[in-house]
Amino acid sequence: MKLRNDIIIVAIYLLTGFLWIYFSDKLPGYLSEYSIGINFSTYQTYKGLFYVAITGLLLFLMLRSNNKILGKSLAKLKKSQQVLRQSEEKYRVLYHESPGLKVIYDIDTLNILDVNSAATEDYGYTIEEFRTMSVLDLCPQPEFKEKLQAVDKNNDIVHIGTFNHTNKDGTIRVVDIMGHKVTFNGKACILLLANDITERLNALQQLEDNQKKLSAAQIIARIGYWQLNLADNTLFWSDEVYVLWGVSKQSFTPDYDSFVATIHPEDLAEFNIRAKALIENNQSFDFQHRIIRPDGIIMWVHEKGQAKKEETGKPHIIEGTVQDITEQKLAALALEEISKRYQYLTKATFDAVWDWDVVNDVIIWGDGFSEIFGYNPSELQQDITSWTDHIHPEDQGWVIQSINNFVKSDSKIWHEEYKFLKADGNYAFVEDRGFAVRDNKGRVLRIVGAMQDITERHNYTEAIEQQNEKLREIAWIQSHEVRAPLASIMGLVMLIKDGTVKKESESADKVLDDIVQSAADLDAVIRKISDKATTPL
Repeated sequence: MKLRNDIIIVAIYLLTGFLWIYFSDKLPGYLSEYSIGINFSTYQTYKGLFYVAITGLLLFLMLRSNNKILGKSLAKLKKSQQVLRQSEEKYRVLYHESPGLKVIYDIDTLNILDVNSAATEDYGYTIEEFRTMSVLDLCPQPEFKEKLQAVDKNNDIVHIGTFNHTNKDGTIRVVDIMGHKVTFNGKACILLLANDITERLNALQQLEDNQKKLSAAQIIARIGYWQLNLADNTLFWSDEVYVLWGVSKQSFTPDYDSFVATIHPEDLAEFNIRAKALIENNQSFDFQHRIIRPDGIIMWVHEKGQAKKEETGKPHIIEGTVQDITEQKLAALALEEISKRYQYLTKATFDAVWDWDVVNDVIIWGDGFSEIFGYNPSELQQDITSWTDHIHPEDQGWVIQSINNFVKSDSKIWHEEYKFLKADGNYAFVEDRGFAVRDNKGRVLRIVGAMQDITERHNYTEAIEQQNEKLREIAWIQSHEVRAPLASIMGLVMLIKDGTVKKESESADKVLDDIVQSAADLDAVIRKISDKATTPL
């Protein structure tokens, strides 16, 4: 800019001088044509003075203008230099303080010339140690060197790729590397920018692992995810839902209508009511129902759903889960049927069925307990005391000892008879049987049993025993007391009969008296037997 201004000034000066010399030399000739006399010596003096004055003024004006232009140029130059310094300072701050590895290396030797602060912090090397290293020391993989050659041949930013870098302590970090040419200290170099993606890759790996675990959990639990778009009636199913419905993802496109068509007719009405309540009233959706698969298999599923609303508050997405509960449902129905049969059985047998959880000391009484003994089970303790506290004091000790011995033994059946207190204050004779449920180590987990009121049977048996005792006494009397007087009578009669005692003698009178006495003794024995037989038990 300055050289151009100088050339302009010189050109103007030469042009002005040339024009002045040309016209000033022609001027005396023009004046003489009009008869105007002129002193040539004086003319030359004034011509030279005028020329100096004019050229001095012109030179002053041009220099002044040039100085203004030069001042503006210098101001712009200073401003540009200031912007450049600020830019360089920002670049240095950006280069040194920004995260991630930044390396400047020599194109020819691959030696590291400079690194930023993050490199020394992350990799563990000092800047002096970096300057003794090659970029290949950080990444010795053969393909890395080949990638660097692509940067040397290209003036644009080049994506080199993802590689493993080795820290000073031997740990590995995964970095994504970019590179481009730069000038450093007046020499052509390459700047590498390495973005550490180790944590991101670990997070992606963790996400992938979690996804695999989630998929495995869905398969194991037989649970899937679904989403219904209310705007276009499209339905999304996760892979497991296709498995549950027994259809192929490639050949079956789910929508709301095709889904509803699989619901068991007996459950469809209730399903529609609950689905409508979810959409219109935002009520929770938690429903168990049956589906009929294309292969004819009927399955039980448990669905839960919720609505996603727009800003207007209107639901536009319904999402939820569905789980196969066929096994649990069939087991529950079977258990319910068994429970009903159990209740019918307990009512039919007139037994007080009980179930004692030995581990938690909880006992449950069947309906027969209330009917037989008059107690309300809800008013009794739920532990074993509801049984032990009502055993007759005479039997309590040995009965409790018996059940404890049974628990400690390896027997399967427990059986005892004892007296049990009823709600009306009377004692009933009971026959109690229990079956032990043991674990694989033989420890009793629970005992299930039945208590039967045998009072009538016990009293009947006791009456028979008393009757038998009387019969035994009568038999003894017959065999001992009756035979004695009867034998006397028979002996005395024989004395008379065979003539040993004369009929008209004194001895005969004595024999007759003895016969009468023996008959009286026999009569007394017979009365005794009669009294025994007729005495109430």
